[in-house]
Amino acid sequence: MGPEQQLHKMLEQELHKIFRRLEAAKFVAIEVSSDELCRRLDWSGAADWSGAADLKMEVARSAMFLELRDGDVVLQDVDRDVSPVLRIRYRLPRERGTESAA
Repeated sequence: MGPEQQLHKMLEQELHKIFRRLEAAKFVAIEVSSDELCRRLDWSGAADWSGAADLKMEVARSAMFLELRDGDVVLQDVDRDVSPVLRIRYRLPRERGTESAA
């Protein structure tokens, strides 16, 4: 697994961890921004990402967009040259994918 794929997996796992924690607390929605998601990661075990802020944000945006479901709302997705921050309000509880149906 390459560094970008490793980063995508880490961000996806962190997002799912947030969802599970707030679902257990009976939250009905959570707003997540790409910069906040990046700050939550433990970078000690990852590839050297120093100076790669733009790439981190792009991968975070990708991971967040892949989690969009009916009822979720994109709150902020402006010109990436101005601000690369993506903010999404995810509805809770999350409907899980079909991976468990097989």
